[in-house]
Amino acid sequence: MRCQLLAVALVLALGCASCDRNDEAATEPTDREACLASDIAPIEALTACSRLISAKDERLLKHSSAYYNRGIAFEELQEFGHARLDFEKALELKPDERWARQRLDGLKDKMEEPNQ
Repeated sequence: MRCQLLAVALVLALGCASCDRNDEAATEPTDREACLASDIAPIEALTACSRLISAKDERLLKHSSAYYNRGIAFEELQEFGHARLDFEKALELKPDERWARQRLDGLKDKMEEPNQ
């Protein structure tokens, strides 16, 4: 568990370190593809989605899938509080997103379980 927390902290730090990159660097197709992929490790998805979300391009900031997929990565790492925030942001951007709603509802159940 301690290693997971360290990994999450490292990923968040690396994602924030890229915040000052120019828009072209932040919108590289590889970040977008990695963020939206379903077959990569949670840490890789977390990193790619964080870079995509931190982009200054408004079109990308309004893309709810980046928040949804980062929420899944956080959930897989048992970072339920961060996952909840990302699912809520995805729903804010796209209120009819049923997958985000289902994940958020399931996450609330996990957060209410003892030892979580």
